[in-house]
Amino acid sequence: MFRNEYTIKQKFQYSKILFVFYSIIFCSSIYSQPIKFNHLSMKDGLSNNVVYSILQDKRGFMWFTTNDGLNRYDGYSLKAFRNNPSYTNSISDNSVWSIFEDSKGYMDWNKKRNY
Repeated sequence: MFRNEYTIKQKFQYSKILFVFYSIIFCSSIYSQPIKFNHLSMKDGLSNNVVYSILQDKRGFMWFTTNDGLNRYDGYSLKAFRNNPSYTNSISDNSVWSIFEDSKGYMDWNKKRNY
């Protein structure tokens, strides 16, 4: 009789594990969403097809660093930011290597190093 109780408990544990396993699979398939991915190129307004770094900022903009400026994508169109010597607030160099955003939302980018 003791042996039958042990196998019943074992079967109950096994069925609980199967229930949890199938629940996880079922729930993950319900809540999964298809991923939408757009390819952007110079035809779309990207300043250069070689992208060094990508960042999504706190406002949702996507930023792309290239060898020909900094590009901002709002989900519909691209805007390129390039060096303009006559405008003091423009970026310092068109060759942008990386981009960062701090916890306050301030952005900083580094120009490409020539080794």
